[in-house]
Amino acid sequence: MSRLVYTYYEIGRVIVEDEQGGYGDKTLAELSSRLTDRFGKGWSMANLKLMRQFFLVYSNSLNTVYPIGELGVVPKPEAKIVHL
Repeated sequence: MSRLVYTYYEIGRVIVEDEQGGYGDKTLAELSSRLTDRFGKGWSMANLKLMRQFFLVYSNSLNTVYPIGELGVVPKPEAKIVHL
């Protein structure tokens, strides 16, 4: 798995976990701002929503392709697909 794909997956995971804690678009806006300040363009709210969707779609299939923990990723089975 490429580092970029893994990075997008992990950012999606963090966003989903934050949302489960009761956060929403405000958190995405803050995260977008922080990432853009630190790393430059490419971290818009729209891109972060796509990263979240990427995690939600592939978290269950990653578990069936790789043994849990092999990639340092333990998918959350309670995650639900959210249509943007």
